[in-house]
Amino acid sequence: MPFLRSVRESFLKTGWSLGLYTPPDRAMLDTILGHYAGSERYRHVLFVGVKVYNRHLPAMFAGKSFATMDPNPENARFGGDPHWVDVLEHLDRHAEADAFDLIVMNGVIGFGLDAPKNVESALVQVHRALRADGDLLLGINERIPTHVDLRSVEAMTLFRPKAFPPLGASRHQIVTPFREETHTFEFWEKAV
Repeated sequence: MPFLRSVRESFLKTGWSLGLYTPPDRAMLDTILGHYAGSERYRHVLFVGVKVYNRHLPAMFAGKSFATMDPNPENARFGGDPHWVDVLEHLDRHAEADAFDLIVMNGVIGFGLDAPKNVESALVQVHRALRADGDLLLGINERIPTHVDLRSVEAMTLFRPKAFPPLGASRHQIVTPFREETHTFEFWEKAV
């Protein structure tokens, strides 16, 4: 059965890249981002990690500052304006302190940002770039070998869990049809 599962996953991911299929976690992400996009509170947004399936996000945040960041120059065409080709650990090279109301890191930790020391450095940068009551949305896959347990990252003490109003919770897990099996959204706010 692993072969059939692999074929199914490949088929679904191809459909996803072509815009013919939306995985459940991505549908939930769009719902979450729709909430943020519809709120006047979130005027300056940074979305970290872009690919073809994020191409619709700049339009979702039309009329707002929607910056994106990804280390792969080939992904710049799917980003916002401005788009920075760099790693999150270098955010201070591109953005001032207190620049953003919301920073989204969905599928970044464990998918490129894999070493605890890099996660630590990236989250310190996120903290610096968020305004005093800014929000951090993390989308993580806890069942992959490259997952970094956020409980072991000291920089997480710079944030506190925040209940996302439509869900009434600061954490929400979705079952996915991919090898990751689940995708968890965590909602945080800058604590200090």
